[in-house]
Amino acid sequence: MDGPEIVLDVGCVNPECEHFGIKGLGNVMVRRRYGTSGIRFLRCRHRQHEFSERNGTPLYDLRVPKEKIVAVVSHLAEGTYVRKTARLTGVSRDTVGRILKRVGRHAREIHDRLVRDLEIPEVQMDEMWSFVGKNFHKLQICSRDDPLDQAITRLRTLIHQNVGDIDPYLLVFICRSPAELQKAARNYSRHLLAAVTPLPPTPSVQRQRVHIGYLSADFHQHATSVLAAELFESHDRNRFHISAYSVGPEDHSPMRDRLYHAFDHFCDGSNLTDEALAQKIRQDGIDILVDLKGYTRDARPRVLAMRPAPLQINHLGFPGTMGARFMDYIVADGIVLPPEHEPFFDEHPIRLPHGYQVNDAQRAIAPDPLTRRQAGLPERGMVFCCFNQSAMITPELLALWLRLLKHIPESILWLLAFHPFAMKRLHAMAASVGIEPQRLIFAPRLPLAQHLARYRLADLFLDTLPCGAHTTASDALWGGCPVLTCMGPTFPGRVAASLLIHLGLPQLVTTTLAEYERMAMTLALDHQQRQHLRHHLHQRITSSPIFNGRIFARHLEQGFLEAWKRHLQHRPPAPIHIQASMMM
Repeated sequence: MDGPEIVLDVGCVNPECEHFGIKGLGNVMVRRRYGTSGIRFLRCRHRQHEFSERNGTPLYDLRVPKEKIVAVVSHLAEGTYVRKTARLTGVSRDTVGRILKRVGRHAREIHDRLVRDLEIPEVQMDEMWSFVGKNFHKLQICSRDDPLDQAITRLRTLIHQNVGDIDPYLLVFICRSPAELQKAARNYSRHLLAAVTPLPPTPSVQRQRVHIGYLSADFHQHATSVLAAELFESHDRNRFHISAYSVGPEDHSPMRDRLYHAFDHFCDGSNLTDEALAQKIRQDGIDILVDLKGYTRDARPRVLAMRPAPLQINHLGFPGTMGARFMDYIVADGIVLPPEHEPFFDEHPIRLPHGYQVNDAQRAIAPDPLTRRQAGLPERGMVFCCFNQSAMITPELLALWLRLLKHIPESILWLLAFHPFAMKRLHAMAASVGIEPQRLIFAPRLPLAQHLARYRLADLFLDTLPCGAHTTASDALWGGCPVLTCMGPTFPGRVAASLLIHLGLPQLVTTTLAEYERMAMTLALDHQQRQHLRHHLHQRITSSPIFNGRIFARHLEQGFLEAWKRHLQHRPPAPIHIQASMMM
């Protein structure tokens, strides 16, 4: 497929454009072959900003015939509801919803309807969910009176009414209750299972090497691969055969090449249907399938629902339960999933001794770090930083951070540059409490090695709640910046605590926001204590098992073997605890 296959007149998909999602401007979408087939936005005619095929912003990457895409877009353009569109076109509601989110056909109408009346009929729930998802960057930085905040409350009500097509991933950033996260995941998994026929079971056999398969859309330059590349390379090939099932793009990056050579077998399944991919995994004889996506973007949970492998494990990509009977285990540790939280997980935990989050010790840090001036920072003053997504910054937490700036003269808050709406809103909120906007500084995105190096310019990383830093916490620590966290009640809010405790820095783990604020104030005023933390961190990083993919691989493999042994003995899954002494 060399030339364009289909052209659509849709809203701009550049989130920085004020015409984002507005139909009728004559914007062009073209389906071309680039790595994997997909639709890419080429040009917003009104603003004249362009995207090449190589760096274009994807509208969607779907394994759907073009005539189906045309039919779906046609029905949505006429205002047909998602459920009816799915029924009329034969495309799943999940896929129709993803098209609707990208096209943004109803964004303005939904917003107006929400403003007028939040009592939205249930039949319109899909469109409301699309509105919330499309405005994800605004979720937490809106004021408490904003209709979107009320829409989120409405969504939580729908969860308790057992509505099944609410994406659990967005709730990770909102919910403070592990029971609520589990309920949403269970609703969603039931919704998936309703349209899936599992493959017939096959007998499992004991053999010299256990066949492990990793399923992910992130086998390219992506945070998951940045964390896990060394793990894949370090598996013991005498005991395990390791396969990758990639359902994401080929980006021709050095990371993609590294991953391709890290596995014994690398299958590009991006163009396979869920059914074909499940059959491929079954035919390859995978004993344990490790899913690295869960319900995150571009996940393929329908493949898992077909049960292509005897044992299926949830790991790394989705920080919580999938609420599904087709998942057997979740990789965890005693911090992110303590025993008292087990009732809120449908998977049984495989608890590792040095933390559940793998880290790659081969990540390079640029040898010549930026100066403060080059990074856009003032020459003096305390630098608080947080490079988490804007959706993780709650109004309550932002108010706390602004209080720190008020009490610490010349201090600044260094954040990652994200959606212009979010940055504008944060500046406005700072100004409303008497903080000069220039004390909130937004860092542009940089190549990973340079990004890690600039952490040397920050004095303290401030974590978020209820969803905290995961890869960003590892990045900060690897870059030499201490992280202060407030451990939350759910898995997503406990990852930084796990990293810090396993690094021997429990004093940086607080359990209330009041304690978190006091500790941040203490550290900001005590330069010597901050230097002591940096020295301790430097010593621990180079020697700790938490930043050693080889040691992590031995522990994870022991968990795999324990789970597989139980399966071969026809015993049901049960919690597995790996001790450090079990390392091989």
